[in-house]
Amino acid sequence: QPDQSAVVAGTQSLSYADLAGLAWAVRRAASTAGIEHGGLLPVIASRQEGITAALATLLAGYAPVPVDAQQPAATLQEILADSEARAVVCAGDVEGILGAHGDLPAIHVDRLSPLEIPPPGLPDTAPTSLAYCIYTSGSSGRAKGVLIEQAAIANFLRWRRDALPIDASDRVLLPFSHQFDAGLGMALATLSAGSTLVIASDEASRDVARLIDQIQADCITVLPVIPSVLQLLVRHPRFATCTSLRQV
Repeated sequence: QPDQSAVVAGTQSLSYADLAGLAWAVRRAASTAGIEHGGLLPVIASRQEGITAALATLLAGYAPVPVDAQQPAATLQEILADSEARAVVCAGDVEGILGAHGDLPAIHVDRLSPLEIPPPGLPDTAPTSLAYCIYTSGSSGRAKGVLIEQAAIANFLRWRRDALPIDASDRVLLPFSHQFDAGLGMALATLSAGSTLVIASDEASRDVARLIDQIQADCITVLPVIPSVLQLLVRHPRFATCTSLRQV
C-alpha cells in the first residue's frame, strides 16, 4: 500500500509513496550531477539517517556505497578514491567529514522534496548490474569494496522470504548501520515484503534495556540481532514482556 509506513526513524515516518518519491528526487539530482545509471554513489550519513539515504539511492537506480559518518570502515579519502566517486549522497551535517572532498557534488537527501511523478527515462536494471558496494573492516590490512550484483541480492531476498517469511503486518526493528551488509540486506527484505522498517534509536542500539523499551513502544514483531546481543537479551528479566515479538 503506497500510504503504509515504509521507514520509521524517531518521530519521522516515510510511506512507501514518500520513499519512491525521494528515490525519484535522488535520481533527478544525480542525473543533473552527471552520474550514469548504475554508477557507484557513496552514501555518507549517521546510522539513523543512512538506511533511508542508501535505500533511496538504490531505488533511484544507483549503487550506493554506504559510509557510516560516525564509524567508517575505512577513511573517507580511501573510499572516495577507490570508488572513483564523482558525487556523494549524504544526510545530516557531513560537510566537516568531507574535508578536502568538499568540492564534490553533494546530494543532501534530507533536503530533497519527494517527487510525485518519476523523472523521464528511468532505465531497466539487469541481473548483473550493481546493487551496492560494501567496504570490509580491513582486517587484512586495507579495507576492500565488495560489489554486490542485483541477482545476488534478489537470491538473498527469495531465500529470506521462504525461510523466514514476513508480511505487511510486521514491524522490523533495525539496530544495524547501513554500512553493515546485514543492515542493508534486512532493510531490503523488509520493504520487499511490504513491512515497516523501524530504525533503532542510538540508545537502543547500545543498551539492551533501551532496546527492550523500543521493542515494546514500537510494537516490534521482528528483531534481527547478532548472537552476542541475543545472549544479553534472553538473559534480561524484561525480555519475556516483549510479547509483540514473533521472530528473532
